[in-house]
Amino acid sequence: MITSEDAVGLEQKLHSLLNDQRVNKVNYRKEFFKTDINSLREIVEEIDPTVEFVTTMLAEEYKQTLSIEDSDVAI
Repeated sequence: MITSEDAVGLEQKLHSLLNDQRVNKVNYRKEFFKTDINSLREIVEEIDPTVEFVTTMLAEEYKQTLSIEDSDVAI
């Protein structure tokens, strides 16, 4: 998760810098890129050193969803 005062501007710059690493080069609305978290962090902090970059998320709802799906399979 990245928190920025100018999230729209940051996103536009990231897309521009990561363009060569696009996963889908046919549909540009699919915004997925091949990169690793450390490289992404470096790029983001170069663009805006004031951002808050959080890499440890609890993902509680995701884990609850997996639990629900696991219990559905067991039935």
